[in-house]
Amino acid sequence: DRFLAFWFRYIPRHRSAIELGLSRRVVEAVRRDFEANVMPGVWEEALAAIVGRMVQNGELGVTPTRMGPWWHRGMEIDLVALDETLEPTRLLVAEAKWAALTATEARRELDKLRAKAQHLPVKPSEIIYLLAVRELEGEPATLPDEHIITLEDYEQLSREACRQG
Repeated sequence: DRFLAFWFRYIPRHRSAIELGLSRRVVEAVRRDFEANVMPGVWEEALAAIVGRMVQNGELGVTPTRMGPWWHRGMEIDLVALDETLEPTRLLVAEAKWAALTATEARRELDKLRAKAQHLPVKPSEIIYLLAVRELEGEPATLPDEHIITLEDYEQLSREACRQG
C-alpha cells in the first residue's frame, strides 16, 4: 500500500519537526527525498502501463505474450516484452529514467539499451527500443525502431484512455 509506505518512510523520521510545527522544512525534505528516491521506482513500475497503453494504441508493433524485467550478471533491463504471436518473434526492450535528459543523454541511453539487448538469451528478428524519461530537452536523432516517451506523453496517453472509457 503506497500510503503506508509513505507514512513509514517519512512520518517517524520527521515526527519531532512536525510536532514543532516546522511543516515547511518537513515538506521540502520529504519532497527532495521523494523525488530522488521514490519516484524513480514508481516511474519504473509505470513503464508497464506505458507500454500497455502504447500497445493498445498500436504504436509499438508488438503484442507482448511475456513481459517483465530482465537481469543477468549485473546487467538490468527495466522491461522486456516478447511477442510470440508473430513468426519470427519480436522483442521490445525498455528503460525508465526519472530524469530530465538532453538529446545527447537520451541518445546515449538508447545506445546503452541497444548494447544490453545484445546479451538477451532470445534472438528475435526485430527489437524495438523504448526510453521513458521524465523530461526531454531537445529532440535526439532516433532510428525507426526507437521510441522516447516523456511524463507529459504518458499523461496524454492516460487522458486519451480515460476518454475512450
